[in-house]
Amino acid sequence: MATGPTLELATGRLRLDRYADPMLVDPDPHLLSAVLEAVRSTLPPAADAPVRSSETSTERALSREPDAPADPDPLVVLARKPILTRATEGFDRAGEVAALLEPDLLRLRVLATPQPNALLLGRNAATILVSEPPGLHAVPVSDPGELRGQYEDLYDRSDPFTVRTPSRGRIFEAFADRCDTAIASDLLSALDIPPDPADDVLDARLRAAMVAALHGVDDYEFRRACEEAGLGSPSTFTSVKRRLTDAGLITTERVAQPVGRPRQRLRLGPTLMAEASGSDAAAGVKDGSDGSDGSDGSDGSDGSDGSEGQAAGEDTILPTRVVLSAARTVLVRSNGSPLDPED
Repeated sequence: MATGPTLELATGRLRLDRYADPMLVDPDPHLLSAVLEAVRSTLPPAADAPVRSSETSTERALSREPDAPADPDPLVVLARKPILTRATEGFDRAGEVAALLEPDLLRLRVLATPQPNALLLGRNAATILVSEPPGLHAVPVSDPGELRGQYEDLYDRSDPFTVRTPSRGRIFEAFADRCDTAIASDLLSALDIPPDPADDVLDARLRAAMVAALHGVDDYEFRRACEEAGLGSPSTFTSVKRRLTDAGLITTERVAQPVGRPRQRLRLGPTLMAEASGSDAAAGVKDGSDGSDGSDGSDGSDGSDGSEGQAAGEDTILPTRVVLSAARTVLVRSNGSPLDPED
């Protein structure tokens, strides 16, 4: 039988699911990180795939297997803003938190003033969490109802803490729906490629644009996928495309339609192709020495699923890692990314 989220304390294990409507008050960074990890660890493997926004909680309940556990109560975290900011710092960490926020497993609120101790509150139970050597200690509260009421009032007066970064599941769903699952998987692989610690200019939006150009994605569908994924509005990516085009990283080709105006397809740009063609990895793809059978131009060793796009006017299919490396080189050479900061 699956257990609920559990904290390992100096005083023993603390089961979070034994607190109805749980509220965590004023955690320090270590405690908040441990609690979030405990909640994530109980999610099924498929939990990274999001619930479609059109599906209501009632529809989810009706579609659930009869013996499946009910949705857990959302964990409410009332914490100081610097603590919440630290917990959601960076694209990956923010995306992990978003994976809990999107299905309403977690709610974040800003605590205006520090409290005497960290607290875990339920409807009928309350625990003070005291940090002392050799670790965190749980001290039960004799009158949980009064304490709960006090912090519910504080919660009602608090402001929500917004995480604008989307989860991996939301990104995958949007690109799978608008493009296809191979492109969605390749984008997640591109996001997994470690940044350059010396000079990282490849943010999530740029990586998404590079993957779209690599696969020859329709420009309109790409911008809509980015909007639905929470990566940016269509107007934001219109600006991104223009600046990447000016840098020679991407280009577009007109695709005639049976009815109506021609559509535009994203392709890798001439500057990007010139930079990528000189790399050892790209040369290996061209002469078939990359260890693959030559059918797809990639052995998947770059962390992608091996389904790569085709560059404009070329028969060569480049691995995602080669494309991103070439883009990074071009951007650093031109003194930074042509993208605006995240808006």
